[in-house]
Amino acid sequence: MAETVLEKIRSQAKALGRKICLTESDDPRNLEAAAKLARIGYAKPVLVGDAKAIAVLARTNQIDLAGVDVVDVTSSPRLDQYVATVVELRKSKGMTPDQARAWLKDTCVFSAAMVCVRRWKSQRL
Repeated sequence: MAETVLEKIRSQAKALGRKICLTESDDPRNLEAAAKLARIGYAKPVLVGDAKAIAVLARTNQIDLAGVDVVDVTSSPRLDQYVATVVELRKSKGMTPDQARAWLKDTCVFSAAMVCVRRWKSQRL
């Protein structure tokens, strides 16, 4: 029997092994989605947020985050690199390092900076 379009998409997703950032990691539904992605293998999920809060939420909701990366917006070893990237991207708007650091507390902004750094510097997230 021929592979369906959806099956083709799923197999391509698995083969690519791409990472996907989930920013609203304070919602158990996103933790469940990350766990499912990791389990099925369609993508390599990355939860972005407060690592301790994510761990507590996962434990409280009995969600196994095996295979899920967690990036803490407050203690990432690459935070300074992300600050520099945001300042560079927004220099025409007058962005300062302090403003960038405050802005990076937003998980959507932090995730975007992660993607930009990886794209431009060819580095791992």
